[in-house]
Amino acid sequence: MENFKIDILKRDNIDIKYESLNNNQIIQVIKDIEFQYGNIFQNEKISFDIIRNKWLHEKIELSSINEEDGFKNLCSLFKIELKEKENVFVLWNEQNIDIFLMSDLYNFWDYIWYGPADECCIIYFPNNILFMINDYGIIYYIRCK
Repeated sequence: MENFKIDILKRDNIDIKYESLNNNQIIQVIKDIEFQYGNIFQNEKISFDIIRNKWLHEKIELSSINEEDGFKNLCSLFKIELKEKENVFVLWNEQNIDIFLMSDLYNFWDYIWYGPADECCIIYFPNNILFMINDYGIIYYIRCK
């Protein structure tokens, strides 16, 4: 997670449990995603353009994604049951993947996602669904095979 977000969390005394992955862990997450969805990455690199254009053909618009309840609305729309202790991966770019508890994404989305600053990210629910969201409220997705 970016430093400005961490500073805001500290300032507002919000305790979000997350872990930023190291290079080996990132490679493992990429392998897990490819096991679930096929070879969507090229040479273990995350290219949002390649993923969107080649693999994520389904899309919807969710203008509320940039709002406080954006993650709740996303879960509701796709009928994703809140599992407080479930890990969810957020891929910010090819060098930065964070693991969050689903409950923290659900309750503190507005501290984690800053639409105009973030522009785009991938949210991966293991064994369920993978989303690519952008700050325009476009959600690309693919369900687990």
